Amino acid sequence: FKEIYPSIDNGCGGVCTIELDDTCLCAVTISEGHVFDTTPSRQDVLSTLKIGAYEPEILIESNYTLADSSSEDVEVWITSQETGVASIDTIFKVTDNFGKDAYFKNMKSDITLGNKYTLRNIPTFMNLVKVELRDAYYEVDALLTSLIQYPSTAPFVAKK
Repeated sequence: FKEIYPSIDNGCGGVCTIELDDTCLCAVTISEGHVFDTTPSRQDVLSTLKIGAYEPEILIESNYTLADSSSEDVEVWITSQETGVASIDTIFKVTDNFGKDAYFKNMKSDITLGNKYTLRNIPTFMNLVKVELRDAYYEVDALLTSLIQYPSTAPFVAKK
């Protein structure tokens, strides 16, 4: 990744401009869209979706309804019968590999740098307008949970 990431050493990847202070300035595009058009399998939800969601039942002024297309393994919560599953507002509830209920938005979010480099837009709990200590706790908790549940963490830590 270091070799392809825009830097002064590689001429800013040929897609960004070199600034006077020897930094790269890249045009950034964020693209968001839904992932599934129909109800996916539990495994597809767990392996594909990366953005968590709140429980639809606790959202204030929620207009979510449980969809008829829900299956035994996947609850589908939709905001509109017209769009059905095919919306970034759709929420899937599944049981993860650790036996806990997990909620995911039917959404992908990518960042493109200079029309060449694309990477996943990582969600964050930090409110950059009003930073609170609570948000930092949530961020660290999410990171630790991710590390604990990631399949290669134990072998990596044991090797180091």
